[in-house]
Amino acid sequence: MFLVPGRPPMGRSEFAAAAKTQAQGAAPRIDGASEIREIKVLGDWAFMWTRLTVVVTPPGGDSSATRAGHTLSILRREHGTWVVARDANMLASVPPQAGGATAYIYRKPRQSAHAGQETNPA
Repeated sequence: MFLVPGRPPMGRSEFAAAAKTQAQGAAPRIDGASEIREIKVLGDWAFMWTRLTVVVTPPGGDSSATRAGHTLSILRREHGTWVVARDANMLASVPPQAGGATAYIYRKPRQSAHAGQETNPA
């Protein structure tokens, strides 16, 4: 189940159909960067909070569109492989700056006293 602003929830079959449609013909180029801010594993379930940036460039290289924000994903282990069970995607459009650059700034997470564990940023 995928949740995005302004649209009804999208199940696995709707997501697969949308991906197939985009793969046909001249598809846009999609680039992205994800920063995991927190992840917790509880047996065969896990949840993950990320900061995600996605840049979509139409075929022919016309001006790209950037969306950025947070995601909250619930993962389930099936036969030893982690799969997305639920995904809430709160990406918003990022306006381009003068000269075509996109304004997007994020802070690196602070490290806690326990090596490798993040604290929630203030």
